[in-house]
Amino acid sequence: MRALIVDPWDGRATLAAVRALGAAGWHVGVGAPRPRTLSTASRWCTYWDPVPSLEQGLDAFVDAVNGAVSRRGYDVVFSSSDGEVLALSHARERIDARVPYASDEVVARAFDKLCLAEAATRVGIASPAMALAGDPIAERLSQRPVVVKERTHGALAVHGRPARAEVAICHSPVQVAARLAALNGTALIQELVEGRLGAFTVVVDRDGDVLARVQQRAERTWPATAGCSVRARTVAIDEELATKVGALMAELGWFGLAQLQFMEPEGAEPLLIDFNGRFYGSMSLALGAGVNLPALWASLATGDRPTGRHDGRPGVRYQYLEGDLQVARAERRGGLGRDLASCLRYAVGARHSILSARDPRPGLRASLGLLGEAAQVLRHRLPGARRGP
Repeated sequence: MRALIVDPWDGRATLAAVRALGAAGWHVGVGAPRPRTLSTASRWCTYWDPVPSLEQGLDAFVDAVNGAVSRRGYDVVFSSSDGEVLALSHARERIDARVPYASDEVVARAFDKLCLAEAATRVGIASPAMALAGDPIAERLSQRPVVVKERTHGALAVHGRPARAEVAICHSPVQVAARLAALNGTALIQELVEGRLGAFTVVVDRDGDVLARVQQRAERTWPATAGCSVRARTVAIDEELATKVGALMAELGWFGLAQLQFMEPEGAEPLLIDFNGRFYGSMSLALGAGVNLPALWASLATGDRPTGRHDGRPGVRYQYLEGDLQVARAERRGGLGRDLASCLRYAVGARHSILSARDPRPGLRASLGLLGEAAQVLRHRLPGARRGP
């Protein structure tokens, strides 16, 4: 069987999926604007196919995907980016391979953060206070620190507009207004919640049954307030939360992989802050915990029915080393040298999103990039270094 993963952004999530599918016996291709990426460097990547970003237009994107399907005979097409997931879902009738999602209406509703929060409320899952820009509630929220994000991340890309609109933390109405102007689209203002980042990941079949469950908790994130996990650990399944997550999947009508991110305030119930209906950055942790999420999803998408339920083993550690090093450089909690040593100690025995002894070339590629960045920093900081042209 053959799978194409569309990835215009050279993401860690795609690399994790390539490795997972390859280990399960799939022939995997990566559709990206250029041939040299982290994922195409993997031993598990069989093909590279030129696929432009959505900023080149939906028609060009679909034509490129179909060209790859025609050349390679791909059975199923995934993406690790929200905009491309929405595009694949929206244009599925024009794509000559399986698009492994529920109906386009379901995908649109799940990716819409307001609709998601409303569905979560109906099954007993709480979310932070949020409102659309211009709503009186949004104006009141803006008087204190808030998160400003797209209502549907990646939606503008489907219409050929810039696909990357990062989440921003704003501390005043002036900052909120500036960020809203920069987004130039339907933006959401959300209460900023302090706590620890957690995630609950599932694979759901077409009958709504949950076939796989992995729960994790971040031990460090970057950026600290609204970033991704750079250190995380699997934990035992919280059955009460699992029941609610299963109910939410049924409420949405979801099929396939879904990662739900929660903020866990001290002494309070978890608050749902995000939904990833795609491959995600720390997915190698699930594989290390014994659950091959991409392979389960791909099997379901192509008509197979995996047997049993697969739960992630607790106590497995994950590190995004490159991000952890950024934390050490920026925060210096115990001094730079001590923090760097801590990063290297944590790396031993952890699952990594890029580094792998069995698949070293992506790690080498990333290391060369880091060395290049470090050399640029040193050139600017050394006495007598040239500045300017």
